[in-house]
Amino acid sequence: PVLGLPELAWGFEIDSGASIIRIRQAKDHLLVLDDWGQVYKVNCQTGKLIWKNEYGVSDLTEVSSNLSPAVDNSSIRRVRRMVVIDDQFVLPFGKSIRTYSIHNGELLWQAQLSSKVSVLESSSGAAPELHIDAADGKVVLFSSLSNELAAFDSLTGKLVWDKTLSQKTDDHQNGLVSMN
Repeated sequence: PVLGLPELAWGFEIDSGASIIRIRQAKDHLLVLDDWGQVYKVNCQTGKLIWKNEYGVSDLTEVSSNLSPAVDNSSIRRVRRMVVIDDQFVLPFGKSIRTYSIHNGELLWQAQLSSKVSVLESSSGAAPELHIDAADGKVVLFSSLSNELAAFDSLTGKLVWDKTLSQKTDDHQNGLVSMN
């Protein structure tokens, strides 16, 4: 290194016009999610592209009815969560979640969210993000608007439990409010 500065080991480019919105490490690989709904699996050591699959963008139907008629829905891309658990990664799709194999990007299972946990429309036109995380063999979802939690088995997609955290109110005075 010149003057002790780090050297670039490798570079990686996504499709022209797309923007990276999530990067997650999966053992010795990176999963890169762009705003077009494409996931790239990249070798951490070499930067070599292992595979690339297009999964599509998150459904906008839950927010589109409150948008101004002057807003072109096709130009809107919602930032999507992506969670890695073991040899899988999980993506939300509107009112469902889908789990894919890190090895080849193929669908392993999908689960429809209950009406209690799904992303709901707010009066302001903004839709709260569906929060998603994974731990102890479970994929856990939280809807900040309905104050609902649900856990799915990460191997099968079977609903393990769901719970209301508190009584939902329109002013959120008695509910749990996500600050993220």
